[in-house]
Amino acid sequence: MSVAVAVLLLSAVFWIMPDGLRLTPHAVAAPPPLQGYTIAVIADLHAGASFIDEGKLDAIVRQTNAANPDLVLLAGDFSGGMQADIIAAHLSRLEARLGVYAVLGAGDVPQDDEAPMIGPALEKVGIFVLGGSYIVLGTARGPVILTGLGEGRPIRLPPGGTVLCLAAAVPDLANVPARCALTISGPPHGDQLALPFLRAAPVRRDGGRTLFVSPGIGGATLSARLDTPEISLLKIQ
Repeated sequence: MSVAVAVLLLSAVFWIMPDGLRLTPHAVAAPPPLQGYTIAVIADLHAGASFIDEGKLDAIVRQTNAANPDLVLLAGDFSGGMQADIIAAHLSRLEARLGVYAVLGAGDVPQDDEAPMIGPALEKVGIFVLGGSYIVLGTARGPVILTGLGEGRPIRLPPGGTVLCLAAAVPDLANVPARCALTISGPPHGDQLALPFLRAAPVRRDGGRTLFVSPGIGGATLSARLDTPEISLLKIQ
């Protein structure tokens, strides 16, 4: 490999790819109460890390709102060094008819008692944080029970309804409660560095259940990526 080719590849991985942003549509199967809806997924934000400054947050919000989603889901790992209230202020501009909801990831736990917490900051601006809790969304074809995974507490859901689960990082459906008809998750740790053709498909089916794993925006430790940061737009069929 020539030096020029090596430099080009390194530039792509450490600069060109992570500096980009795309909105990618995905066709996803789900029960009738969700069919016909669009869900925007923003995952692995790491705001404050390289290439994820306030301007990038504004671009994410603009592209998401321009897609006119019915629902916006924020799949954890919000902070990469940016203050919680600043992150929340930018995300407060997201718009969706059924609302904007979030779960927290492992990286959202403050490292000391003085660190501001992203959860309360999000709730202060009207973004509901799911964590072992749920909310019932009304649709034309019946209720959808939206709940969060990964808080270490059992989920106690009402009977009936279609269950939509949101997680910061679940690798497969074996780690998802049986009632979750559709599970939406952020990527596993370090997934942005995996070769795209070696990754599992973002949409995974097992019987009547579906898991969607978003490639996400940032990265937990390195700014390097082998793909372009993505806002995922799920078109439910």
